[in-house]
Amino acid sequence: RRRHRPFARTKRGRGASIIAFPELIIESRSLLFLGRSAPAEGSRAPLVASPLATSRAKEMSRALLDWYKNHRRRLPFRSGRTPYRVWVAEVILQQTRVETGAVRWRRFLRRFPSLGVLANAPVSAVLKEWAGLGYYTRARNLHRAARIVMEAHGGRLPRDITALRALPGIGPYIAGAIGSISFGLDEPAIDAN
Repeated sequence: RRRHRPFARTKRGRGASIIAFPELIIESRSLLFLGRSAPAEGSRAPLVASPLATSRAKEMSRALLDWYKNHRRRLPFRSGRTPYRVWVAEVILQQTRVETGAVRWRRFLRRFPSLGVLANAPVSAVLKEWAGLGYYTRARNLHRAARIVMEAHGGRLPRDITALRALPGIGPYIAGAIGSISFGLDEPAIDAN
């Protein structure tokens, strides 16, 4: 028996990716180019949206946000969106199912409730708490980055995306997630899966 999926991703044509929501379809390659042709593949032409595309993008954005509001799962890491909590959630969820990740996230935050507590803990304690999540490099990087943040950034995760990306284990996706969720920056958090 197949599980119901709230959305499905399919491929259509060359480079066109479709995300299908009930009663909503987004064709990513042509979205910005409604009313005019897209630049040739490999072209360095600037991506400038037409007024029609901008209007349509806003309409689609509203539809996506409405869909999310009505269908989102209630997950513990979606409340209290501090940079530290978002960061820990994103690192745990990299290679962990959401159901398991939610339980382990709560447990991790009980043991290491702040960036300072994490940074001051011995790495062995962090690895012990991480046991069962696998990919232990994630835990080591989290610990190393926490120490760097304490020393170089006064104990606060930087708002600057470049500074975030310079920390061990923080790539474009996690930096975008922290920037957009915690700091309200217009940064994409694009998952390639």
